[in-house]
Amino acid sequence: MKINITNRQLIIRITIVLLLGSIVSGVFFSLYLKNVALHTLAKEDAEKTSELIFEVMKTKMQEGWGQKDLVRIMKRLNTMKEGLDIYSYRSHKVEALFGDDNITKKQLRIDPILKEVMNSGKERLVVGNDDSIRFYYPMKVQESCITCHINTKVGDVNGVLDIYFPASEINIPLYMMVVYFILFLIVFLILIFVIFYFILNKKIVLPLVNFTNQIKEIITHKDMDKRIKVESQIAEISGLGIEFNNLLEQIKYYYEKLILQFYVDQMTNLPNLLALKKDIEKANTPTLIIINIDQFKNINNFYGYEAGDFILIELSKLFNKYSTKKNKFYRVSGDEFGWLKEDTFSLYDLMDMLENLEEHAFNYKESEIYLSFSCGIADSKERIIENANSSLNYAKITSKPFALYDNTMQENSKIEENIYWTQQIKSALRDDRIRIYFQPILDLNFSKAEKFETLVRLEGEDGTIYSPIHFMEVAKLSRLYLRLTRTIMKKAFEYFKDKPYEFSVNVSMDDIIDTTTRNYIMQLLQNFPEPSRVVFEILETEEITEFELINAFAQDVHKYGAKLAIDDFGSGYSNYDYVIKLNVDFLKIDSSLIMNVDTDEQLEVVVKSIIDVSKKLGLKTIAEYVHSKEVMDKVKILGVDFVQGYYIDKPLENVNLHRHE
Repeated sequence: MKINITNRQLIIRITIVLLLGSIVSGVFFSLYLKNVALHTLAKEDAEKTSELIFEVMKTKMQEGWGQKDLVRIMKRLNTMKEGLDIYSYRSHKVEALFGDDNITKKQLRIDPILKEVMNSGKERLVVGNDDSIRFYYPMKVQESCITCHINTKVGDVNGVLDIYFPASEINIPLYMMVVYFILFLIVFLILIFVIFYFILNKKIVLPLVNFTNQIKEIITHKDMDKRIKVESQIAEISGLGIEFNNLLEQIKYYYEKLILQFYVDQMTNLPNLLALKKDIEKANTPTLIIINIDQFKNINNFYGYEAGDFILIELSKLFNKYSTKKNKFYRVSGDEFGWLKEDTFSLYDLMDMLENLEEHAFNYKESEIYLSFSCGIADSKERIIENANSSLNYAKITSKPFALYDNTMQENSKIEENIYWTQQIKSALRDDRIRIYFQPILDLNFSKAEKFETLVRLEGEDGTIYSPIHFMEVAKLSRLYLRLTRTIMKKAFEYFKDKPYEFSVNVSMDDIIDTTTRNYIMQLLQNFPEPSRVVFEILETEEITEFELINAFAQDVHKYGAKLAIDDFGSGYSNYDYVIKLNVDFLKIDSSLIMNVDTDEQLEVVVKSIIDVSKKLGLKTIAEYVHSKEVMDKVKILGVDFVQGYYIDKPLENVNLHRHE
């Protein structure tokens, strides 16, 4: 639509329309008032004048005045107002008594209205083209007239008064002027409102309503391709649609760019693992080959990480040469690539490609670097990535260049993984690569962290940091768990020895039951300068079977002034009975109850009940997994004492790194 006006021009147009409306209204009011004056007021004025003249004439005739006297009176009356002419005409009954009147006869012949009034006895008002007023007033016989006019009866027409005067001589009463002015003002205000409503509604309100409705539709349907169309002649409003569409274009551009970053490996520009999973879902009969670079860590160690990055980038370029629409390559992880085939898979194609890649020399600076590869193949869509990884692990164990997945590999892979992590834990304990991290626990009463939970990490030989999810279960199965616990305890007590913070460490049933570990803990407490700063978190997810032993442990740590907490409360074997008997100090509400407490009313009820019971028992509560402001606000309302989670801060290598606002 062509844009004709701006907002300022619209205001000027509205002003002009209102001005014209005012002028039109004024003219209309003037014409209307004139019409009222000519028809209503003139008639009233003429009637009063006629009645007055008639009464004068009747009175004078009763006094014996003749026609000449009456004519003289008429002439004098005509001088009372400028332009006033008054004539009196006789009826034939009056002529029969007092003689013929030639003037009357002549006028009756040329004036049909006079003749009509004379015969009908009805008044007539005639407005001329020049707005002059002519009023015909029938003079009807009254009781007192019959004395002289013996040939008439009451109600007969004895004559007609013909009164002529210009419109300028009409007198309009003040009260009528006020009434009509008020009526004009009301009509004028209504007219202004209607004009304003029509113009503003059509030009501004309706386009803006349409604009917001289109925005709501885009938001509801999440349609980034839809565009706003604002039908308005006002530049500023049409500009809103244009600017919003430009904004949508930018949002769509950055959204697609962000999505692309999610699905593309930034180093190699190959699709990443997320893209692989997405393409597997679309594929009908996929075959997946996971390709791993053998001994890639040695390349990084010997040539440096820049050389490793160079190899990955150049290898990706080679993979692109083999890519087709149904044969795509992906970077799955550090030194692993995925090859997804949707057409017929042939081992000969894989062998040819591997042979070419292994013969290719990667020239880095002055060195030629050659690679070898191990491959895992899976051709069943269900769990295809896991199965390909299992076959890759099998190929490495058996020192084969590739292996095709079968069902026995899953169990072998799990055994191999357990062996691997057992070796990693042993070497980490031996080489002092067990690390402790610290996650802040925020006191909501003071909005600052004076507590930290001690968390364990394992540093791999290549410097990679692994969380307990990778190795803790293996540690328990391999009987390395108790050694791991004592290492964690030693490091935590040593770290916090000269720091003012309270800290907590996790203990399990295995730790408490084991005499060596339990005695080691008591020795640490005995040598620690402030045991009251130590909190032992008993894992609530484990069923407490040796209650007497646990109770003895609780009594022992309390003797030193240390505190007890039940960790993951609400996750499994929740029992207020042993909470009371153990005389614990804190309840840590499990993450499964906290993570969605801001949106799940049932979880809110459960968490609220735990907090209320804890307060009645004199226990402090700690909410775990506080990952957002919404969850933070909710647990505050519910009355929790402490909060812990990534919204507060992630686990840190150093407590001094914590900066909570």
